[in-house]
Amino acid sequence: MNSSTEKSNAVLTGLRSKWGIGSLCVLVVLAMWFLFSSKDTVPDEPLLRISTVKADAVVLHPRARVSGSLVAKDTVEIGTALTGLRIESVLVEQGERVTQGQLLAELDNTVQRAQVQQAQASVASAMAELQEKLALHQEAQKNLKRVTGLSQGTVSAQTLDERRTQAQAAHATWQAAQAVLSKAQAELAEQREQLDKTRIVATVEGLVLQRHAQAGAQVGNDALFTLAKNSVIELEGDVGEGMLAQLHTGMPAAVQWTGQSEAAAGSVRLVSAQVDKASRMGSVRITLDTVPSVVMAGMFGRAELTLASHTLAIAVPASAVSVNSQGEAAVMKVVDGGVVSYQPVRIGWQDAQWVEVVEGLSKGDSVVATAFAFVKDGDHVDVHELERAQP
Repeated sequence: MNSSTEKSNAVLTGLRSKWGIGSLCVLVVLAMWFLFSSKDTVPDEPLLRISTVKADAVVLHPRARVSGSLVAKDTVEIGTALTGLRIESVLVEQGERVTQGQLLAELDNTVQRAQVQQAQASVASAMAELQEKLALHQEAQKNLKRVTGLSQGTVSAQTLDERRTQAQAAHATWQAAQAVLSKAQAELAEQREQLDKTRIVATVEGLVLQRHAQAGAQVGNDALFTLAKNSVIELEGDVGEGMLAQLHTGMPAAVQWTGQSEAAAGSVRLVSAQVDKASRMGSVRITLDTVPSVVMAGMFGRAELTLASHTLAIAVPASAVSVNSQGEAAVMKVVDGGVVSYQPVRIGWQDAQWVEVVEGLSKGDSVVATAFAFVKDGDHVDVHELERAQP
C-alpha cells in the first residue's frame, strides 16, 4: 500500500469517529428532552377520598329494649286435701278464663255422700232424743215448782227432796242430749266439708295456665290446676345496669310477642332493686293493659320504652371513635384543608350510635367518619362532608 492510500484511510476513520461522537451527543440530548418533557405531562396521583362528619351537639331520645318471656303476675295453685280419690270429670281446659267459685273438676264422692247421709241420720236421732229429754226436764221442773209452792207441812221433806233430785237428773239428761246433738251436728258439718272438697272450684278469677287433672286419675298432693290470678300477664326481662337506672314504675311501654304484628300497650310495674354481680343485669316486669285471648304464659316477648331525652354538647358517631387496648380513645381529625391528624379524646356518655366527646374536640371540628379508614397521621385527603343523621 502506498502512502497516499494510507492517508486516505486515516481521514475516513477520523470522520467516522467524529460522526459517532456527534450522533451519541444528539441521542443524549433527545433522551434528556423526552425525560423532562414526559415528566411534565404525567398527571399526579389522586388524593384518597375520605368521608368526614362534624362534631356538634346531639339531642338524644334514647329507647330501652327489653326481651324475655310472658309470665303471670301472680299464680295460684288449686288442688284438694283429699288423696286417693278418683277424678270423675274435668270441666275446663288450659287457656280458659274462669270466675271465682267456678267448678273446675269433680272427684268420685260416693263415700263422702254416704258419710254425710249417716251424719244427717245421727243429727236427726240426737234431735229426737233431745226433744224427749227436754220434755222430761220441763215436767220435772213443773213438779218441783208445784211442791215447792205448797205450804209447809203439806208436803214432806222427803217428797220435796225427791222432786228436787228428779228435776236435777232431768236437767242433766237434757244437757247431755244437747251435747250429743252438738257433736252430731259438728260431725255432719265435717262430712259436708269433706263432700265439698270433692268439688274442685276456682278460688280466684283468672286464666288457666296449666291443667294437671286427668279424668280417671287419682288425686295426690300435687296441684290440679294453675291459674294466673285475675288473668294478669307480664313481660319479664333483663336489662343492663346502666339502662336499669333510667327505668321507673309507671313508665309506658309497647309490648309485642310471638305472632303479633302490632304492639300492645303496657307499663312498667316493677324494677329490680339489685343487679346480678356476674351478668351486671337487673330484671324488669311490664304489665299488659289488656290481655288478648291469644296470649299465653311462656311466650317470647319484647318491649320498647322511651327514656327521658338529653343533650350531648359535643358528639360524633360511634364509628368515628377508636379505642386501643389500654382503653384510650381517639379520632382522626381533618385540619388545614385536608390533612389528617391523630387526635386523642376523652369520651363520656355513649351508645351504639353516638359518643359524647368531653375533651379533645371543639364544636364544628371535622373527623373521619370511620375510625378504621385507611388513613394515618399526616395524610393528605380529599374531604367529603357527610350530613349528620338525626338520632
